[in-house]
Amino acid sequence: MGDPVSGAVVGLLLTEVTNAIKKAYRCKENCEKLQSTLNSVSPYVKKMADRGNDTCRKWLEDLECLLEDAKRIITKYRILEKPTLISSAFVYWKRSRVNSLILDIHHGIEKKIDEAIMLILDIVQAVHDEVMTRKSPTMETSSGFVLQDLPANIVSFENDTYGKLKTLIKTEGDGMGDPVTIGLRGAGGAGKTLLAKMLHNDPDIQAKYGAHSILWITIGQDATLSSLYLTMGKLLKDDVFEREYASRNEEDQRTYLIDAFKKKKVLLILDDVWEQYSHGHSMMEWLDVAKGLGSVTLVTTRNSAVLTSAKAKETVVVPLLSESEGWKLFCYQTFGAGPPQGQIAKIAKDICKECHGLPLALAVIGGTMYDEKKLSQWRSALSNLKQSKRASIPLEERLFHRLKFSYDKLDDVKKKCFLYFAAFPEDYQISTHQLCSIWQAEHLFGDWNEAEEASNDGVATLISLADQSLIELSKNGKIAKMHDVLRDLAIRIIHEAKPTDWASECYFEPGKDLKTIPKFSSTIKRISLISSRIQDLPENLLMPQLQVLLLSNFNIGNNENNTPLKFSQIFFRGLNNLLYIDLSSIPLIELPESIKELKALTSLNLSGCSSLKELPENIKELKALTSLDLSWCSSLKELPESIKELKALTSLNLRRCSSLKELPESIKELKALTSLDLSGCSSLKELPESIKELKALTSLNLSGCSSLKELPESIKELKALTSLNLRRCSSLKELPESIKELKALTSLDLSWCSSLKELPESIKELKALTSLNLSGCSSLKELPESIKELKALTSLNLSWCSSLKELPESIKELKALTSLDLSWCLSLKELPESIKELKALTSLDLSRCSSLKELPENIRS
Repeated sequence: MGDPVSGAVVGLLLTEVTNAIKKAYRCKENCEKLQSTLNSVSPYVKKMADRGNDTCRKWLEDLECLLEDAKRIITKYRILEKPTLISSAFVYWKRSRVNSLILDIHHGIEKKIDEAIMLILDIVQAVHDEVMTRKSPTMETSSGFVLQDLPANIVSFENDTYGKLKTLIKTEGDGMGDPVTIGLRGAGGAGKTLLAKMLHNDPDIQAKYGAHSILWITIGQDATLSSLYLTMGKLLKDDVFEREYASRNEEDQRTYLIDAFKKKKVLLILDDVWEQYSHGHSMMEWLDVAKGLGSVTLVTTRNSAVLTSAKAKETVVVPLLSESEGWKLFCYQTFGAGPPQGQIAKIAKDICKECHGLPLALAVIGGTMYDEKKLSQWRSALSNLKQSKRASIPLEERLFHRLKFSYDKLDDVKKKCFLYFAAFPEDYQISTHQLCSIWQAEHLFGDWNEAEEASNDGVATLISLADQSLIELSKNGKIAKMHDVLRDLAIRIIHEAKPTDWASECYFEPGKDLKTIPKFSSTIKRISLISSRIQDLPENLLMPQLQVLLLSNFNIGNNENNTPLKFSQIFFRGLNNLLYIDLSSIPLIELPESIKELKALTSLNLSGCSSLKELPENIKELKALTSLDLSWCSSLKELPESIKELKALTSLNLRRCSSLKELPESIKELKALTSLDLSGCSSLKELPESIKELKALTSLNLSGCSSLKELPESIKELKALTSLNLRRCSSLKELPESIKELKALTSLDLSWCSSLKELPESIKELKALTSLNLSGCSSLKELPESIKELKALTSLNLSWCSSLKELPESIKELKALTSLDLSWCLSLKELPESIKELKALTSLDLSRCSSLKELPENIRS
């Protein structure tokens, strides 16, 4: 489901910013560089706008703040050929005039032009950097193509299955012949998806089809035809399907998709297709839409019947690994640097044989035995694997037993955490923060008084599961995924659980079409219907033992167009043990009256409920609530005064509540609050003086509060504050002198506060400060001499400070400084000789400092 602001973001980026760059930078090399960069950005924005998930929201939030500022300034941005000429259009700059005009700009003659250029360039550069360095499961290339995430190391094998597949796909893609389907078949865990991803990312294949014409869709067991068609419609890169066909029947949708794809030559990769039927036809009949000349549909599956249904022209079978290949992979997963020696080596080879050449089994069991030094443990592992061996059972069943061995080796807490991955749809990008929050609410790691301790245990568990190849973590650790075979294992364990098992208390049916929520026994404690569609929502859940309820992005009936949703007023009645609710990204217009009955609730997630206009006064009854997430509730105009009764609240997230104009004075009563996020609250004009009463607050995020003109003097009372983010508070002209009282502050972000002219001398009192970001403070002309007192400072970012002409000599006193960024400081003419005293400095960025003629002789020292 796309975010409501995304359309405006994309439109502004592709029109005003593109035009500004083209017309303001006619200089050939600059224009080409910027245009190339923008080409890499625009499809990324479109795709992220379509996703609207937690991973991209922070990115979109920053981008929109950039664009809001740009839009306002660009309207005033006019370059005239002659002073007497009045024109509403941009006048092209001649190459010979670029340098002199830029020089004039940076002397203050055209300050607004200067700010606009800086801002536009930063939009492009910042977004480009995000694309190039984003550490997430996928990464965009310059054509809008999404690279599939691959393991950091891929062990090469003797068989040339990939070579055969690649040759076949390239051959079939030659010319403009009839469309064909190619099959890639193999056992679960044999490596089909890995081979398909390698093919998808292969430059030769991209050259053959055009990267923008290589399309990837994960199907999975739980796929619904409507959701798959919606995904296909989005791949067409226009909104016709969503606008005109999303609510029509499947026959009409199929007809439209076939007609649309007939005009394109594409490589359509359908990963993990199962033998399913919808409306009397096999799933492959419905998905066979790539009918353009020269098009190829690649289908990966475990089942040959799927390929028969697909009328596959050719099938490549993924073989099991040979004994030597299996040993190579097992050693890599288990021993890293080299094979083992002695008795362990012999037992390890026997264990490797028990994996029957299945890469996933080798990786998971290898991960389970990683760094195991005790011979007794190796013998026990081999014994357990042999006991579960039955030669007569099918390969898939044997894989289940091998993988379950690794599950059985986990401790009780990790087993529960592993099973929680079944609560999310197949191939879902799961927020690790959300996982840890759920586990914390359930007290899986004990009844910690400190949320940070429980969160640390959650992170450690995720890392441990990843080390054992049971899950995949993104490089930045914010996203987790699980292989579909391992997810099948989790689902099966839940379904086969004994009545006394923890797993038997779970009902996880994400991404399903259901008539209604079933009536459960009184033992059910966890329900997940994430991204599911329910035909008839019951009036009341009647589950007295329920502790966790996950309804993110769920729909009722055929509500494709997000018609406002209302729960029955008694929906939550009797749920006295409910601890965690996720109602994010649903078209909820109000909370039911019965919300007040959730006396045990500790976490309420309403993120992305853009139709929600207010919270009920009776929310005050949620006395146990510690976390309230209202981010992206763009229609929310105010908080009720009764919020003061939430005495246990530690985290309040109001990010991107763009209609929120003020905070109630009663917020002062939230004495336990440690984190307050107001980023992107563009209508917020001031903070209440009563904010000083939030004595426990450690993090205050005000980034993108573009209407905020000043901070209250009373902010000095926030003695526990360690992080203050004022990024893009473009109306903020100064910091209060009282900021000196924030003795615990370690991070201060003032980047792109374009109206900020100076730092107060009192900043010297921030003795604990380690990071100071002043990037893009275009009105800042100098740093105070008192900056020398920031003895703990390790990072100072002054990039894009276009008015900054010099650094104070006293900068030499920043003995702990390791990073100094002065890039794009176009007015900076020289560095002080004293810079040589920064002995701890490891990074100095002087790129694009065009006025800097020379470096100090002694800089090498």
